[in-house]
Amino acid sequence: MVKITNLSHEKVDALFLKRIAYNILEREQQKNADLSIVLVDAQKAKQLHRMYRGKDSIPNVLSFEEPELGLGEIVLCPVRIRKDAKKYGITYKEELGRMLIHGVLHLLGYDHEAGRIKEHEMTKKEMYYYNETP
Repeated sequence: MVKITNLSHEKVDALFLKRIAYNILEREQQKNADLSIVLVDAQKAKQLHRMYRGKDSIPNVLSFEEPELGLGEIVLCPVRIRKDAKKYGITYKEELGRMLIHGVLHLLGYDHEAGRIKEHEMTKKEMYYYNETP
């Protein structure tokens, strides 16, 4: 089950996010996994980033493995994602989808920080799912 909690002040297309998440989970043989997606404001995102990653910046996405609760939790910061979308010349919705894909793949064990081969593997998967995004 995919649960979405919007704690931010941004409007978010929950159905769009669920479609992406369910598509990845099904294709990665995890269709019965529980996944929580939480959208937070910039202040909360920065607080979580500092607390769990020791970084003093506003992240676009954070992934937290929580095996006892299911696959885990993905925290998205719409304000940062909107800013990044503008910077990359894509729509907010495209960047939101891309960040969700990135977060889900992390929870499934993909890691772009574990060397070049692993980075390439994750990037390839991200592009695959990004190209399938409705």
